[in-house]
Amino acid sequence: MITSLSDREIMSWNDRLVDHQLGIFVKAQYNANTIFPAIEYTTDITRQVVSQQTWGRNLYPNEGESGAKVTKEPHIRYNLVFSIENSMIDKFNEIYNIIKHNNLQTKVYLNDGFGKTAGTYRDINFDNLTIDFKNEYHTLYKKDYFKYDYMLEGNLGDIMGYVKFIEDALTFLTIEPKFKISEVVSDVTNRSTDYLVLKYEYQQMGSKYSIEYIVSEILNDTPDTIIRYGKSTLMNENQLTWSRTARIDEVINNE
Repeated sequence: MITSLSDREIMSWNDRLVDHQLGIFVKAQYNANTIFPAIEYTTDITRQVVSQQTWGRNLYPNEGESGAKVTKEPHIRYNLVFSIENSMIDKFNEIYNIIKHNNLQTKVYLNDGFGKTAGTYRDINFDNLTIDFKNEYHTLYKKDYFKYDYMLEGNLGDIMGYVKFIEDALTFLTIEPKFKISEVVSDVTNRSTDYLVLKYEYQQMGSKYSIEYIVSEILNDTPDTIIRYGKSTLMNENQLTWSRTARIDEVINNE
């Protein structure tokens, strides 16, 4: 699945990096060559001493308007720590192992022009990161947790992409799917046809996260020795409902 860092996700790193005192401003750059914002680094003009009145001024202008210049990508160390309840560890690992294979389209704008705005773009590459990972079990609020402790070192853009995948997995972990894997469902517009839920698709559109379903049509009308399936399709939970046939079978079996 194609994914990218949203402009909000990119800009949020300015708050994350306050303690690093890098003297840069992380911004989302849009250009005619891509529909996704790129990561750009400029000098942080809010740190500059200005003698003129600042009221009403644009604090984050474009390059050339008030001295903000594109600067080189920083190489940093960044610590990411979180804990997950023990019962959710396998589910988190399952989600993360899917998300980490997404096609991250975000690019990093490189300053190859020694402070000028002209430059090139590079892909985010996790292979260039040095990752020190530690973990331990601990108890908090009378619950058992598993702590993940990542120390990441490398170019900031690569770190931003790596952290995004982890935090996306954490977000999806908090969403409860309406339908379970292997559950029998129907299309809300045609309840005469049943489908089997094969797997989940984890979708992000801007700040909205949702779980969609890859389902396959059940071709059998009766519980034969072999069940055959038809075409598979991607559907969201608003397009699906529980199968009436499966619900009737459950009632009969429970009598």
